[in-house]
Amino acid sequence: MSSGGHLIVDDSRYSHVTRVSGWKHTFVPVESGTIDAFSVDDNQWRGGTAFDRDPTFDNARLWRAALKKAHISVAGSIRVEAAPSGLHRLLTHRSPDLAAITDDTLTNSVNFNAEMMLREAGAQRSGYGSPATGVAAVRAVAGQLGLPIDTLHDGSGLSYADRASPATIVSWLTTLRTSLPFYDTVYFALPLSCDTGTLVGRMCGSALRARVRAKTGTLDHHTALSGYTTTRSGRAVTFSFLLSGFKDKNMSRVMDHVNAAVAAVVRNG
Repeated sequence: MSSGGHLIVDDSRYSHVTRVSGWKHTFVPVESGTIDAFSVDDNQWRGGTAFDRDPTFDNARLWRAALKKAHISVAGSIRVEAAPSGLHRLLTHRSPDLAAITDDTLTNSVNFNAEMMLREAGAQRSGYGSPATGVAAVRAVAGQLGLPIDTLHDGSGLSYADRASPATIVSWLTTLRTSLPFYDTVYFALPLSCDTGTLVGRMCGSALRARVRAKTGTLDHHTALSGYTTTRSGRAVTFSFLLSGFKDKNMSRVMDHVNAAVAAVVRNG
């Protein structure tokens, strides 16, 4: 099959802004591929300054090659622009459901997924996905739930300009546990101590093994661990530990202190 028309890619759903306030230059593509509405393999399948700045055209070339492999040839050029009106839909491809994406994102700390979800939240609320509209959507939900929110710039927490207190995070986690219908989806997506994801080799002592569900967070001189555990007496506890500004370059040693704090909660909470 061949087409005399052009291959048109419409990536206008999201902005092309990836490096938000507080991000290191190296975070793209090391920590996250460029966020774009037309993405392939987390936008990390090839590198280069031009690709990292805007991967849409190269992704479209990859799509064109895939079409050709499926015996569909496009004679015209590749164009990145708004889709023309009056098109006939031939195919709809659906992603995994949000629960599956959340599971991958939280278990393995996938920054790209978190950034994409922030922009989609903005698109769902305003029709256009960007860091600003995504943050506005989060703030709107915080207002509806009566929850505090501190300084927020991105979806992944990579920004050194983000600010959050343990009290704020505990408020969100407690509301999730006590009042929201998707608690189980989030809870079972969180890494399990000494067993899954970013906690697979952490908190492996008998007191904490398979007893903690928590999200990690690590930047230079900053580390965080927030989630849920159960005390020896059977009491459910929500916790958040945020350490900032420490000089020790041995992150394992710093994390050991956080693990010890969680163990104290389990022992004495």
